[in-house]
Amino acid sequence: MKTSRILIFSLLFISAQSLLAIDNTVEKILTEESSIQMALTLNPEILGCSCGVKNAKERVREAKALRLPTLSVDATFAEFNGRCSSSLVSVPSQTSVSYVQMDKEEKFSVRPLIWSYIYTGGRISTTIRLANMDFEKMKMEENANRYKLKNMIKVIFNDCLYHKALLEYYVSQIKKYKQQNSQFSNVKLEEFKRKSVIEQFNYEKVFLDLLNNIGIELNTIASISGELKPKIKNIDLENCLLLAYQYKHELKITQQQEIIDGVMLNYLMSMRKYPTISVVAGTEVFIGKGKTCKSVGNKAKENVYLAINLNWPIWDGGSVFTRIKQGKIKTRKSTIDRVKLENTVRLNINKSCLEYDFWKKQAISAKIEEKNGQYDEFDIEIIHKLNKSYYELEFAVGTDLDSY
Repeated sequence: MKTSRILIFSLLFISAQSLLAIDNTVEKILTEESSIQMALTLNPEILGCSCGVKNAKERVREAKALRLPTLSVDATFAEFNGRCSSSLVSVPSQTSVSYVQMDKEEKFSVRPLIWSYIYTGGRISTTIRLANMDFEKMKMEENANRYKLKNMIKVIFNDCLYHKALLEYYVSQIKKYKQQNSQFSNVKLEEFKRKSVIEQFNYEKVFLDLLNNIGIELNTIASISGELKPKIKNIDLENCLLLAYQYKHELKITQQQEIIDGVMLNYLMSMRKYPTISVVAGTEVFIGKGKTCKSVGNKAKENVYLAINLNWPIWDGGSVFTRIKQGKIKTRKSTIDRVKLENTVRLNINKSCLEYDFWKKQAISAKIEEKNGQYDEFDIEIIHKLNKSYYELEFAVGTDLDSY
């Protein structure tokens, strides 16, 4: 019976290994859409951005915890052997306890403590606000990286389709000239054979880039599915600029950083204007053994105390003023960075529109739309350049233009 169980388990294990081996050898068919979805799920950079967002969310929770009181307990054991008065301070307690030492004594104290802010001049609420704004900024950076990756996959996939279309064209020309028997056909045959070898190499190299950006193993057996089709659309420059101000993630990030720096400056300025008020309450239970404690023996004694603390900064050597000055400089720099990025975005959109219009005119001149996929080498080159300039324009704008 035991032997039969072992045999059945071994067969199941071998069958499972065989299924895994078969699955690893199955060729994957990659479309543009499936490549984008896989990349957004598997790419390490996107996974790292997601961790950054989760970390920022935890910082928001940490900031909100500042509104809650803190509870702590400390215990102290001390042995004294002296004839002078001393003070025993229990760190990190807010108070100290004095003992009169006449002879050797042993003392043990337990001190539960609750402490909380009553008024902070808006410091806690500003800290929570800054944490929330940083969380929103991290989500913007994640969205920016996701769109950047999505656009990169489109560009690389377009390159793969380009090299695949050229390779198919060269193979068809090789078949064509093989049927002819002339000196000219032999020359063309050798020419297209050399070109096909080069295009095969270019395709394999670009395909490795595609697999790497998707985030899957480079030795994955896969092939792409799709056709090289021209992206011919009516693009308006002013509309692209408006879309960029609405959707461009990098612009949103710089605007958010400018707001954060402004709020941080107000926070620094409030540090020298407003006081903080805190309250601390606790009880102390201690047991003493020695001459000074003979009257109570080893029985526990208890003290209860309540304290309210007012802290109003007056002078700290000028460090707050220096931090305020740094905050003003940083806010000014954020404004300059935003204006600089806006100029860069406008420049990139203008250049991308110019390039796209040029290749669109070339495609219209070559009547590519009327050829129904029967493209020659020159047509394939135009379509590749046209689509690439279209995707670059989308990246410059910060959103897909298919729906506009």
